[in-house]
Amino acid sequence: MTYNLSRLDAAARSAFTVHSYDVHVDLTGAATQNATTFTTTSRVRFDAPEATRTFLDCVGQSVERVVVNGAESAIEFDGSRVFFTAAAGENDVTVSSTMVFSRTGEGLHRYVDPADSAVYLYTQFEPTDSRRLYANFDQPDLKAVFRLSVDAPTEWTVLSNQPVADVVPLTAAEVPAAVIPTSEEGAHAPAPATLGALAGNVRTTFHPTPRVSTYLTVLCAGPYQRVVTSRWEGNAERGEKDIDLGVYARASMAPYVDAELMETVTRQGLTLLHERFAFPYPWGKYDQIFVPEYNLGAMENPGCVTFTESFLAKTKATRNLSQQLANVVMHEMTHMWFGDLVTPQWWDDLWLKESFADFMGSYATATATEFTDEWTSFCFGRKAWAYVQDSYPTTHPILADIPDVEAASQNFDGITYAKGASVLRQLVAYVGEEAFFAAARAFFAERAFGTATLKDFLDALSAASGRDMSAWAQAWLATSSPSALSVELESDAAGVAAFTVHQSGTDGPGGAPVLRPHRLRVEFFAVDDAALVSLYQHDAVIEAAATRFELPAGAVPRADLVLVNSGDLTYGLVHLDAEAAQVALEYVGTLADSLDRAVVWSALLASLRDALLPARDFVKAVLRHAPGEADAALLSTLLREARAAVERFVPTAQLDNARGELVRGHLDALAATVPGSDSQELVAKSLAAIHAPGENPVREEYVERLWQVARGQVEGLAASPELVWQALINLTSLGEDTAEAVKAHALVDPSGDGVTAQVEIEAACPSAAAKDAAWALATGAEASNDHVAAAVMGLVRTADKGLLAPFTARYYELLDTVWQDHSIAISRWLINGLYPRWEEYADNERATNEALAKDPAAGLRRLLIERLDEVARNERARQAAR
Repeated sequence: MTYNLSRLDAAARSAFTVHSYDVHVDLTGAATQNATTFTTTSRVRFDAPEATRTFLDCVGQSVERVVVNGAESAIEFDGSRVFFTAAAGENDVTVSSTMVFSRTGEGLHRYVDPADSAVYLYTQFEPTDSRRLYANFDQPDLKAVFRLSVDAPTEWTVLSNQPVADVVPLTAAEVPAAVIPTSEEGAHAPAPATLGALAGNVRTTFHPTPRVSTYLTVLCAGPYQRVVTSRWEGNAERGEKDIDLGVYARASMAPYVDAELMETVTRQGLTLLHERFAFPYPWGKYDQIFVPEYNLGAMENPGCVTFTESFLAKTKATRNLSQQLANVVMHEMTHMWFGDLVTPQWWDDLWLKESFADFMGSYATATATEFTDEWTSFCFGRKAWAYVQDSYPTTHPILADIPDVEAASQNFDGITYAKGASVLRQLVAYVGEEAFFAAARAFFAERAFGTATLKDFLDALSAASGRDMSAWAQAWLATSSPSALSVELESDAAGVAAFTVHQSGTDGPGGAPVLRPHRLRVEFFAVDDAALVSLYQHDAVIEAAATRFELPAGAVPRADLVLVNSGDLTYGLVHLDAEAAQVALEYVGTLADSLDRAVVWSALLASLRDALLPARDFVKAVLRHAPGEADAALLSTLLREARAAVERFVPTAQLDNARGELVRGHLDALAATVPGSDSQELVAKSLAAIHAPGENPVREEYVERLWQVARGQVEGLAASPELVWQALINLTSLGEDTAEAVKAHALVDPSGDGVTAQVEIEAACPSAAAKDAAWALATGAEASNDHVAAAVMGLVRTADKGLLAPFTARYYELLDTVWQDHSIAISRWLINGLYPRWEEYADNERATNEALAKDPAAGLRRLLIERLDEVARNERARQAAR
């Protein structure tokens, strides 16, 4: 990353009081073929306590004009900052600049739809990329009122945080006044950005925002279509206003938006959050827009939330996909309060918004929508991500030390999101739901339209719960790595007489011991008629390393499986002994409660990653239970983990056979599913995503089945564009001639997704020339973020290590410049996706340590340490299974 704002630099500007921004953006040339730049004028009014040398953040091609307090100023621009001297007291500074359209999903991203050649724009600014649209103080604590105006083609939809105030036609002869002040008091001159405006364009002006951080401002422009026009009616007695609801998408993608789901879930969320938070929605209207080539799931821009188009299914969406979308809608809606209304003062307290939104995303989905089993999805999905991230040597506390925005970008991770949400779920169990929401209500009332720190929320929580929460916060928020939980039984003639819950943990790998307070549930199961049935539940609070509990006589005559975190209320890895693990592998699918099944699978997955359970045993259990798994989210994740287990944890000598077993299990599971069911589609998608099966007897049958999937010849299975592309990608990687099929399917699906899939297909070709071309595309400067990702995934999709061997040295050479030559989003794809997992562990260990010895940038260092730890863990599992 070239442009990095430090906490020290930000702190020096925190003494400013920023009042307002007037931002004008000229997009009249954006639809021109191969347009690369646009112009912006940004006027900021602020107070400084004393005269000081400072800067505005501005990442652009050039700066044409700087006006400081009415006087022309010499331009001092280094590519990321515009320097000037602020006066003591009131200041009025304007910058005119030429900015660059993004192709990486950061800043103002420009996309040309291959389906109709229409141009679409959207912004993504978190943590500090608003400086790629307009000059500003790009740090979260300097909130201000924003007034935005945009010149764009007449037929375009232009959206921002607030409703439109005015739309004025533009002509070359008559251009409305813009925002640059002249030296004459009160007079204005046209901005250079608008002098070339032509007929056929309009200037859209938006109402001013409430006080908001720069990273939360937003601009979307293009021929987007509105697919939902509705209104949520608030309770006037509680001070709630009616909220206009809008949902938008590209013209070519609008038919695939589930408008009913979006409107229903949005209404349910607004009703629930108003009840829980007791603070009226403060942003006026509520738009949600699906955008292309998006790096994230969604972004919480107040009043205009952006979503990835990955949530749009071109055929009927599975329940699993609809549930994921509902969760993300709730997550981003929560941010309207946690994050937008009250914003972390600096990125150290990123958890104050992301952990809360992740928790509330699942809470609101489970509470207010049809997806009442959402906590099952959270347990084996989001939470599994947290356990992996928390096991790396790079783990960090939820409350992290963030010295600069590069570090902030790295901490949008499984700890800040999923571990934080898991800990908040434990907090709600610990203090009670009413105390938690009472604290939130007090927090909003006191800090509305301002910023906050950990202490501010803890003060509210302590007051609401009637207990000092500082010790709880220290144990849970200021330490890292998960607790390990296990149970020990004491038996007598009547059965289980007592049990002891053990916990252990360290503050990071090899750190000081940590004991945390846990409120959890222990549940006892026995095998009866080939199924695990519940015998007894015991609610418990533990704080010590060992806590003993006595059971009523005869309550548990025997226990074949004891689940120490039934209900998944706390955050901790559940350890099963060898006997319990075998019972779990045999009978986990028979547990009646999907959340209990998810907790048991989570425990088995932890054993797999710790080299205590052979990968092939885990995979066989997944494939045995998959046909009967009714929970779509759990089934989808199980199949993904089974595919990963084969590639990561199976010894090389066993790999062909294990891949064959994986394919055979999928083929059998696909035959066992009900035609037309979600389960059939999920198994088919997993079948199409299996890594090349190598040379084994099932290969021929696998290839034949993939062709049937691609041609729509499987009874009941819709040949959705996404599924067909995935099948063709895998067939290509296996050496099948797919050229004609690809050409035919491109006519059926000429969308951007189809073009991206073709990039991956070309990269997946099993030839040295194709792999070289994929490398050049991925590491060059021209490809978009989606095409870089596709090239990377296609390049490594082969079982032939000989094809990948030449890229090992090139990878380690790339590390010398990758962080300087590419954006953070692209760098992550290259560093993580191209890491040479095909090499022997010892070779990677040596080469990675040599790269680390060169003292790379902090973000690059962290990614390399994590990849090395990952392959080391893989090697331990392979050694244990030999």
